[in-house]
Amino acid sequence: MRMHNTMALVLLGGMMITATVIGLGILALAAPNFDVELITIILIALFIIGASLMFVSFIIIIRETLPYDILKVSVIGLPRAGKTVFTTVFLHDFVNELKSSDTNETKALVEGFSKGSYRRVNSNYRKMNDLGKKPRTPTHKLDPMSYQSVLKVKRRGQDDPIRYTLTISDHAGETFQAMVRDVQKAKLPVLTQLRMKLSISARRFYKDVINSHILFLAVDLDAILSPAQHSYKPKDIASAFVDTIEYKLNPTGKLGAKKASAFPIALLFLKKDLCYVSTRAENDVLSEFSTLFRRCRANSLPISHYFVTSTGHEIDNLADPYVSISSENVFKPFMWALEHYFEPTSN
Repeated sequence: MRMHNTMALVLLGGMMITATVIGLGILALAAPNFDVELITIILIALFIIGASLMFVSFIIIIRETLPYDILKVSVIGLPRAGKTVFTTVFLHDFVNELKSSDTNETKALVEGFSKGSYRRVNSNYRKMNDLGKKPRTPTHKLDPMSYQSVLKVKRRGQDDPIRYTLTISDHAGETFQAMVRDVQKAKLPVLTQLRMKLSISARRFYKDVINSHILFLAVDLDAILSPAQHSYKPKDIASAFVDTIEYKLNPTGKLGAKKASAFPIALLFLKKDLCYVSTRAENDVLSEFSTLFRRCRANSLPISHYFVTSTGHEIDNLADPYVSISSENVFKPFMWALEHYFEPTSN
């Protein structure tokens, strides 16, 4: 819509300049029959207005077409942790319902969405919210599922908002799963293994992590509350997260190498709707990740945790297919991360 308005200004300015040229031609041919001074003033005014409109329009067009600053978010975690469902619900609600989200300091507004990303988000959301039929959980393997949009962010005190190309990468859990297995085996320090030969998918995973500005670490809450029913211990998951962060801070592993600048980390405990979590249980869950919190604070990395409900119920094998999606705490991690991305502070 904004581009259409800009093109209308260009057209109007062009018409004014054209009218000026035509008017000057007529004036030159029939000058004795007209008040030359008055017509000249009118034509000059038309030319100035038309040229000004075209100049402003071209500035707007150039500003709109220049590449925006890039803001990359990576969502990582084990398979079936709930990453894809969380990402889908977050983007669907952001784009289709809320349009914008804000805190006291920051307002974020989705301005545009790539066609492929928009279709993928809505397709996945329909699968999960297929009322009256058979809702399904969207999944993917190996390659990350990336979504791209234009995000307009305005900080309190700023005159003009800044536009970003927002890329959210939902990484397949299989790559991170291999890391957790390495932690369990502990044959070599995990960071040493990472700097040895990696598969193509693993290389892409670590490259994306290194280039990310914000990390979301996703955990299935039930895996922490009922570890006996799952393959991986909470402390192994936490250790793998620590290794991922250490790798991002210093990919070369050289002593004295300059570390990456601070980046916010949100620890997401997903599927809260499927578990009863008391205050005491929450504290027990957080204690399993104490090493992660210590390492982040030692490196002055802002970190926060959230207990998140993406859908409000289990999607697969749903007893009542008419229950619609109801989310909780889906936006808070992103808004918190934006706050700390613009003004990094240690927690």
